[in-house]
Amino acid sequence: MSTVTVSCKTPNGILMQVGNKEFKINGWNNDDSLIITPLEKVGITHGVPADLWKAWLEQHKDHP
Repeated sequence: MSTVTVSCKTPNGILMQVGNKEFKINGWNNDDSLIITPLEKVGITHGVPADLWKAWLEQHKDHP
């Protein structure tokens, strides 16, 4: 199975849901956070199933 690494700018992350599948994406309050600048942080989540990520992006393509 192919996986991707996802970064997230929200503090608590998100729960990605597509159909009956879900996956927790870490926010920057997680231990795996990456500090870009003192005012910009992102959470890092490794091992996200690539097919789920692609389907979630398609499902939310019009979301700002």
